[in-house]
Amino acid sequence: MRWGLVRALCLAALGVSALLLWGSWGNRPLPGCGPDSGCGTVLQSRWAYLFGIPVSLPACLTYLALLGGTVAWRRATTAVARSRVAWLLCALATTLIGAAFWFIGLQLFATKAVCPFCMAAHACGLWREV
Repeated sequence: MRWGLVRALCLAALGVSALLLWGSWGNRPLPGCGPDSGCGTVLQSRWAYLFGIPVSLPACLTYLALLGGTVAWRRATTAVARSRVAWLLCALATTLIGAAFWFIGLQLFATKAVCPFCMAAHACGLWREV
C-alpha cells in the first residue's frame, strides 16, 4: 500500500473537515461560499449537526485516527499488532465510506444543494487503491 498517498489524502480531508468545522461552529461563510450558496444551504441544514455538534468534528477525529493508524501500521513489529491495526484501519475506512455515501445522498436528495468543500472531503475519503 502507498502510505504516503493515504496520508496525503487524510491530511487533505482533515484540512477540509477542519475548515467546515470552523465555518459551522462560528456560523461563518466559507471562502467563496455565501449564505445562499450550496455550502450555506448544506451547512445550515439539520443534517449538518448531530446533537448540536457539527458532523465535521467526528470527521476530523476519524481522519486523525486514520492518520495515527497508518503510523501505527508502520511501527507494528508483530503479526498480532499489525492485525489489530489492520482491523482499526478497516473499521475507519468502512466508517468513512458509509458516511461519504450518506452525506452525498443527503446533499443530492434531502437538501438539494451541494457543498464543494464537503464533496472534496468525501472524495478523499472514498478514494482507495485498486
